Amino acid sequence: MNQNASRIGKLILVPAVITLAVTLLRLVGELQGWSPALFNRGDKPFSPSLVGIVWLVPVFGAWFGWKLIRAGSGPGSLGRAFGVTFAALAVMPLAAFLAPKAGIVPGHMWRPNVPITESLTILSVFVVVFFVGIAIGILA
Repeated sequence: MNQNASRIGKLILVPAVITLAVTLLRLVGELQGWSPALFNRGDKPFSPSLVGIVWLVPVFGAWFGWKLIRAGSGPGSLGRAFGVTFAALAVMPLAAFLAPKAGIVPGHMWRPNVPITESLTILSVFVVVFFVGIAIGILA
C-alpha cells in the first residue's frame, strides 16, 4: 500500500467508525421501539430523529476540511470556497422560487393529483438544476 492510500485510510477511519456506530444505534433503537424523540421510525413526514447520521455531514465536512488544510491541501481562498459552496447550496431553493414565477413549472407544484406531464416537467427542471448545483459544488 502506498503512502497516500495509507493517509486516506487514516483520514476516513474515525468518521467511518462513528457513522457505523450511529447507524447501528439507530437501527437497534428503532427496532426496539425506544423513545420516538430520539429514534423516529419515519411514520410522520418531516419528523427528524435526534439519533441519525444527517448531523454528521457538517461535523465530518469540517473534520475533513481541517485535516486537508493541515496537510497543505486547503483552498487557495477561504472566501471563494465559502462563496462557491453557498452558491451551490442556493441553486435548488432559488430555482424552486423562480421557476414558477418564470412559468417554467406550474405555480402550485405541491398539490394532489398533478397530471403526469406536469410531474415530468417539474422533475426534469429540478434534475437539471440539481446537476447545475453539483457542477458549482465541484468548483468549491
